[in-house]
Amino acid sequence: MAEAHQTRVQNVVEEMVQSLEREHIRKMQGRMFQCSADCCARPSDSMSQVHQCIERCHTPLAQAQSLVTSELEKFQVRHKIYYYLNCAICQYLMLLSLCEISIAARRFSED
Repeated sequence: MAEAHQTRVQNVVEEMVQSLEREHIRKMQGRMFQCSADCCARPSDSMSQVHQCIERCHTPLAQAQSLVTSELEKFQVRHKIYYYLNCAICQYLMLLSLCEISIAARRFSED
C-alpha cells in the first residue's frame, strides 16, 4: 500500500515537472536564446557589453530553474516526513506543496 502511494506521488511529481518544462521553461529558454542572439547582433558593443547583455538574458531562466529546484527539494523533504506520518492531513498538505511549485513556476514564466 505504502509503496503504491509512493509510486503515485512520484508519477504526479514527474508529470508536473514535465508539464512545467513543456509549458513554461521551454518558452523561457526560447526568449533567453533570442535575447542572447540579439546581444550578439550589436556590432558596436564591446565584448564586455555583449557578455553583460547575455548574462541579463540568462538571469530570468536561471532564477526560475533555481526556484523550481528549491521547491522540489523542499517538497521531497516534506514528502519524506509526510510519508512516515502517513495521515490524510499530511497528504493534503503535499498536494498544496505541488500547487505552490506550479504557481511559482508560472509566475516566473509570465514575467
